[in-house]
Amino acid sequence: MQLKEKHCVPCRGGVPPMSIEEAQEYLKEIAGWELLEGKKLVKEFKFAQYLEGVAFARRVGELAELEGHHPNIHIFYKKVRIEIWTHKVDGLTESDFILAAKIDDLTPQYPSLEGKGADCAVRRAGTMESPDGVWPGVYARYREYLPTIADEHIVTLLEGGTPLVRAYGLERQCGLSCALYLKCEGANPTGSFKDRGMTVAISQAKQASARAVICASTGNTAASAAAYAARAGMKAFVIVPEGQIALGKLAGSMIYGAQVIQIQGNFDQALQIVRAIAAEYPVTVVNSINPHRIEGQKTAAFEVCDALGQAPDYHALPVGNAGNITAYWRGYSEYFAAKKIAKRPVMLGFQAEGAAPLVLGHPVENPKTVATAIKIGNPASWQGAVRARDESGGLITTVSDAEILEAYKLIAQCEGIFCEPASAAAVAGVLKLARQDYFNPGSIVVCTLTGHGLKDPDTALMTTPMEPISTRAVLQEVLQAMGL
Repeated sequence: MQLKEKHCVPCRGGVPPMSIEEAQEYLKEIAGWELLEGKKLVKEFKFAQYLEGVAFARRVGELAELEGHHPNIHIFYKKVRIEIWTHKVDGLTESDFILAAKIDDLTPQYPSLEGKGADCAVRRAGTMESPDGVWPGVYARYREYLPTIADEHIVTLLEGGTPLVRAYGLERQCGLSCALYLKCEGANPTGSFKDRGMTVAISQAKQASARAVICASTGNTAASAAAYAARAGMKAFVIVPEGQIALGKLAGSMIYGAQVIQIQGNFDQALQIVRAIAAEYPVTVVNSINPHRIEGQKTAAFEVCDALGQAPDYHALPVGNAGNITAYWRGYSEYFAAKKIAKRPVMLGFQAEGAAPLVLGHPVENPKTVATAIKIGNPASWQGAVRARDESGGLITTVSDAEILEAYKLIAQCEGIFCEPASAAAVAGVLKLARQDYFNPGSIVVCTLTGHGLKDPDTALMTTPMEPISTRAVLQEVLQAMGL
């Protein structure tokens, strides 16, 4: 068993310290630590930004509390020095080396933001593990938490590692007393969070020698499944509700080479058909009813914790088929069980008023909302969403289409982030709760923006009151149009 997998045993005295020879043997298992005076372990950790060091020191303190240990933690500018020894025996025991290994395991290694005009408002999550510093993809980064896979079967587009952006503009505009962060999943290869789960689902399908995959979709799953199937050399079949898919999503599915079949019905009916086909024919379902999808999507929770140095106090998501809120809660729970975080966040889910089966407590036969990605009347991960809500002490409630579109515009105009309408449901919900004084002052709130705004350009064009101004190619006319 590796040292980091063991648990520290608090020393209450009466235990003799290790000999120097014993300590030297243990030292071989922890890189970079020095043995000082034969009775102390010392290591310095360097950071690109001062606040990264502060966040790391806080995580070390939380870990030490959980392990019943009392290291000395010294914070310097862009550097943290850790000193470990068992105080009651004035020397070293195995527990000291266990703590050192666990500290190494939680060391954040962010790409440097130094010299880029950043003030830690934007954080790239996780560890750069490849030699050239390129984000390695979800499977490579979090392999120990994901289903077993052989290297040759991993299908990746280097998904994940998406920005976590501090929403200073929204905080000011809306008078928020909390720190609001936006997890920008539109930065994934096909423009949505679905890529996290799809890399795992398609990789596992490839390992099982599958030749074709199938999904029902409101758009994002279709584009992601089609892209990863193309990457794997598989055939993809996509069943979508006719006339209810945003243009950008439909275009993606088709250009990747998927066979797109439009039905005269809704998403829930499409999923029923997909289930029936998969039960009789050799195709693998890659909707979130496939457990590998949830496994991949949980990695976004890991990234949030890695970037913040802790779990947020609240995490808000739009809820459609309910796989994402289920996945985030699983991710936070696994990091908590691994003692990488000291607490789990309160989970907040938001459904559109016209598509709110979880809030109503029963399926909605004909869901209606401008946010097509969450236009679902009978979520496949219903129970997972309820469990996330109840176990975290959170809530799942509704926002109106008007509130969604208002948040959609605010995110773009205050933060320069273009998200699809469904993404804005999370921010709309947070703003609604903030007006009710729901959040404790100073608390950390993360909203997941599930997809990029270019997925649904028609809504953007219909929503904005501004239209292009046409002039002749004459300087004076351009200046006049500018109001100068």
